[in-house]
Amino acid sequence: MRHYYLLAVGLLTLAATPWLWYPGRPRRQPAPGTSRVIYTTAESDSGASALLLDTETGRQKLLFRFPCALHDLRPSPDGSRFAGVLWTDELLSRVCLLTADGQVIAHTEASRVHTSPRWSPDSSRLLFVDSSGEMMGLYLMDADGRYLKRLTRRFRRCEAPSWSPDGSQILFHALCGSSVEVCLVRADGTGERALTHTRGSDHQPAWSPDGTRIAFVSARAGRPWLHEMRADGSRPRRLQRKAAGAWWPSWSPDGRQIAFLGGACHELSVWLIRTDGTAERRLATGAVTPMPAGPPLWLADGRRLLFVGRRPGDDHAALYVLDTDSGAYRILVRGVNLDAMPSLLPAPRVTTARSTSASRSPATARSRR
Repeated sequence: MRHYYLLAVGLLTLAATPWLWYPGRPRRQPAPGTSRVIYTTAESDSGASALLLDTETGRQKLLFRFPCALHDLRPSPDGSRFAGVLWTDELLSRVCLLTADGQVIAHTEASRVHTSPRWSPDSSRLLFVDSSGEMMGLYLMDADGRYLKRLTRRFRRCEAPSWSPDGSQILFHALCGSSVEVCLVRADGTGERALTHTRGSDHQPAWSPDGTRIAFVSARAGRPWLHEMRADGSRPRRLQRKAAGAWWPSWSPDGRQIAFLGGACHELSVWLIRTDGTAERRLATGAVTPMPAGPPLWLADGRRLLFVGRRPGDDHAALYVLDTDSGAYRILVRGVNLDAMPSLLPAPRVTTARSTSASRSPATARSRR
């Protein structure tokens, strides 16, 4: 009985003095590695560089140099390698697979236009877009670049692909007859279908973090407005009312807000809206114009956004960090690639800087249709 009595007294004491055991709401901490980003510099006579930037401290680390500009550089979710787009001339490009220190493992054919590499959530496959000739569509290749598989056959001009959070489906927009629609295909190439059916243009779709909703831009009412719908394409609805146009929606990590680029093309700003369509407001104002290379990028704390922007008269773009509470923004680094958004580094691993050589003969992915 004495033991039960002492236990009861102890519990009553804790209940009477909550400060002893509950010091208040814990401060929200970013997930490991998700405050670090990879970005590429603008091309110069000596080529381009890929750098790791810690957005908390501002410190940078050179990952590797490349003899020419690499666009859309994407780290795999497991942090073991990269994928990027190498333009061989003004009209042709290929997707390259690189090791963590920038050595080319494999690349797609040099006689095509291959863009938009996107890693599967488990890092085992790489999705990309072929925009050339009769074979245009979405393709998959293994993480080592050995095989190619064509995913889409019904639609043309497939763009803006993204994996569902569970890796089972791929979202994109494509030309369906005379209109651009939001489309979906399973990762095995089956179930290819359009989710929207309008006479306007529905494009730039984005998955919600839980994979149950899709945000997209639609010009079905004449002007491009931000919309959202269920993952099966049902119950589409317009969210945005204030900004004069919308581009590149981006869900917050908790799925409660959507950031997007709003306004006319020559005077874009970063906007924020709740997923119920309320609290629409412009965040980044002033002389900095965000570049429409891609969506604003949320950091893991859910309070800050990254965007690439440029001030009038600047030769090169800069990477900015924006506080969604206050709307204040500041430059993180100057001289970033104007045509490519940075990517979050998913795992806290860095490599020794080294220079890559263009004289290597990496493997070319083999077709497996």
